[in-house]
Amino acid sequence: MLGAIAPISLMAWLSWHTAMASEKEHLQALADNVLDRTNLAIFEAAEALKSLTPLHIESCSRDHIALMPLMIVNTPALQEIGYFNNRMRKCTSWGPVEQAIPRDVPDFSMWDGVGITTMMLPLISGAIRC
Repeated sequence: MLGAIAPISLMAWLSWHTAMASEKEHLQALADNVLDRTNLAIFEAAEALKSLTPLHIESCSRDHIALMPLMIVNTPALQEIGYFNNRMRKCTSWGPVEQAIPRDVPDFSMWDGVGITTMMLPLISGAIRC
């Protein structure tokens, strides 16, 4: 009886082990893809924001705000741009902000000093951060 069960058990274990190894490789490839896409999105967003600096345009001026929507259209990683000064939001791609809105503490910072804040919600919507 043991002679019949042992080969079947061994084959079941080998099948399970092979399937798990294959699934692990697949999940690692997915994780690498997500990481690569996230890094690219952060790089594109940071480069877009840095491209405003050498233009020497007055912050939140009509010209400055007019460039922001163009940056959003040309940078798929961006959905919205806001300009901060002294940790207060002064304007966005929608226009000047009537009241200064404090900047959240970044969730993490990149090696080049770019701060990343996830889930930055608009105050006007009354949205609640989860």
